[in-house]
Parts: sequence; structure tokens; C-alpha cells
Amino acid sequence: MNHRLCLVLNKHWKPISFCSTYHGISKMLNDRAVMLDSSTYQTINGEEWMKMLSNDDTRGILTPRGYLPAPEIIIAQFYEKIIYRYPSCNRKNIIKRDGLKCQYTGDYLEKEDATIDHLIPRSRGGPTSWDNCVVTSFDFNNKKGARTPEEINKRLIKNPTRPIWGLVDYVPDSFTIPGSWKYFIGTKKR
Repeated sequence: MNHRLCLVLNKHWKPISFCSTYHGISKMLNDRAVMLDSSTYQTINGEEWMKMLSNDDTRGILTPRGYLPAPEIIIAQFYEKIIYRYPSCNRKNIIKRDGLKCQYTGDYLEKEDATIDHLIPRSRGGPTSWDNCVVTSFDFNNKKGARTPEEINKRLIKNPTRPIWGLVDYVPDSFTIPGSWKYFIGTKKR
């Protein structure tokens, strides 16, 4: 049961997080959340959920009384904030933002060949930040050395910026997004 995930919506039905099915059931039984029936969009509280029996042993949770439907979406009863996620600036996330595409040549790179280039080199005090780092090939980065793009007469394909990623970008890669989530978060990962 812990390998399944529940989408968590705030009380205004905006996606804010996801949690394990076990944690979602705990929130429902403590009256902190209700389950959303994705076929009818009706809310089901913990007490009503305990009375539901299902014949579907693939999506259900086995209890002494039979299978109960596993919640896929829960709605927080009292939480109303919207969470904006700003990912940390690191190699993995810069590669995710630029999509393994060299920002100088436009060539697509293998993950092993991709490096991070500082537009203002670190040797000149350039920070490791979203607006100073781009993906480039190992060979191009070595040729550029400790120079700026202007000094080697190269322009970037696009200006680097700090991304704001949606909740779908934080779902583990091994997790298949259920159809019931698609209305709330979409399916496209960066």
C-alpha cells in the first residue's frame, strides 16, 4: 500500500502535494481530508469510506471485511494555501530545465557528455545560479574556458531563468500518473 500515492488538493481543489495512500487514509480517518471519487466528483469522508466495499482487488485495500477502494485523490479540509515550487539550482535540475540541449550550439547531448557552463566563470566570481548556468557539451565548455559568451562571440539559444515547476515534475519517475490526476495536474514532465 505504501508504494501507491494520493494526490492532495487544498480546500479549493488546487493541487498542493502528494502522499502515500496510507497517509491519505490516515488523514481521512482523522477528519483532516476527504476522498474525491474521480468518476462522480463527490467527496467521501472517512466514515463513509469505511462502509464502501469493492470487488477490485487490484486497486483496493484488503481489510477483514473485504476490499476498500484505495483513495487516489484527497482534499484537505482546512488547508487553503497554494505551494509554488522553486527547484534548487543544481546539475540535475539545470539539465532538466535545458533538456540535454547545448545552449550554445543547439545539439542534443548524451547525459554523460553534458556539463554545466557558468556564463560568468566561477574563476571571475560568477555564482552557481539559475541565470548564470546553462547546459553545454564537455568539449565546448573546455574550449570556452574562463571566458564569457561575449568574449568568444557566441549567443545563447535561450536566456537562462529560474523555473517554476508544477507538482507533476516532483512525482517519482517510476510512478505512473493515474487518469484521475490528469484533470488537476496534467501529465507533462520537464
